[in-house]
Amino acid sequence: MGTLNIATKLFPEGEKGGLLICGVNWGGDPSEPSTAENPSFFSDKRVNDYRYRNRLVKWFALLGHPLEEKDGMETSFERSIVQTNWLYGQAKDMRDKDIVAECIAHPDCFLYHIETLRPSLVMLVGLGLFKALNASTCRERAERSLGPASEPVVLRKTEFARVNGLIAFGVGTLRFERCMVVAVPHPTGTIGLTDQYIEAFKPELGPLLTDFKNGLTTRRADARG
Repeated sequence: MGTLNIATKLFPEGEKGGLLICGVNWGGDPSEPSTAENPSFFSDKRVNDYRYRNRLVKWFALLGHPLEEKDGMETSFERSIVQTNWLYGQAKDMRDKDIVAECIAHPDCFLYHIETLRPSLVMLVGLGLFKALNASTCRERAERSLGPASEPVVLRKTEFARVNGLIAFGVGTLRFERCMVVAVPHPTGTIGLTDQYIEAFKPELGPLLTDFKNGLTTRRADARG
């Protein structure tokens, strides 16, 4: 395989122990290359200004960890984020396909990034990816790089959803020995999902991002010797 399938610039903070954001596949027409001509950090609005990215950036703020969007103002946190997708392919949508089955059948792209980058935190975009990761073949291979995993947990704010008339979308968490995985709903492919619903998970997800940022500071200090 040998080539990273990423849309962001790979900074030292993301080369090992960073935050890997993983969607299903690159959208758009397969005849149009998806790789940015001038890659930058994930939240740089100059080069990454589209609905999927913008809503994810907003969610970071709702969870208590806003991302800098202006070039030159980024911190180690912004530079630690690497954006990829589970599948190498490119398609306008996956509505006619079983996403879980597709991802279980084709795990190599995602697992190559896990094996190469050894992220400390992975954000899967879509609960289907979380289900695929927890399939025995995918999970066992991930454990070779990340260490043993705990039992997966899926959280739903059923009371919040009932009050606001929303579907109780799932948020997944899975702890490997050397990596935390969270799965959030798809920001553009989930009908009825509100920012307020994501914000309701701040007590659970906010501390995980805090732990990652604290660990990032420690890792950078260790790297400097």
